[in-house]
Amino acid sequence: MNDQRYYVKDSSIHGRGVFAARRIRAGEFIGRYVSRIVKRDSRYVLWVADGDHARPVGYLGIGKLRFLNHSPWPNAALYGALDFYAIRDVARDEEITFHYGEEWYEGLPGERPRDHGSNATDAEIALIQRLIRQSRNGRSSNRR
Repeated sequence: MNDQRYYVKDSSIHGRGVFAARRIRAGEFIGRYVSRIVKRDSRYVLWVADGDHARPVGYLGIGKLRFLNHSPWPNAALYGALDFYAIRDVARDEEITFHYGEEWYEGLPGERPRDHGSNATDAEIALIQRLIRQSRNGRSSNRR
């Protein structure tokens, strides 16, 4: 499917991570968080706050993107229905990361951190939408 864009290997951030198999341009679709809805927290559950739901919805990752790690300086963002897009150019073999959200924390020693999904910020949404429009029109400012 979209696996040619990324691969999984050991990460210096935490455990396993997702890495770019090739250069990924800002605004480019990376992949969908393949999952099933769950009600309990566990490993690889992405909690996403959705305007249609009063409480965050848990998605248990079953695809390779379940290994996405957190970064306070991410290169990807969750946008729409569990879709990840690059918010800046991602170099080949660079780890793909996203910001887990303001509720995410490192936790105390011995505690497992929760994976709180963070929808794209307004600025990231505007950037993603602009870059998608440009790429559809063949006018991407990132083309060389």
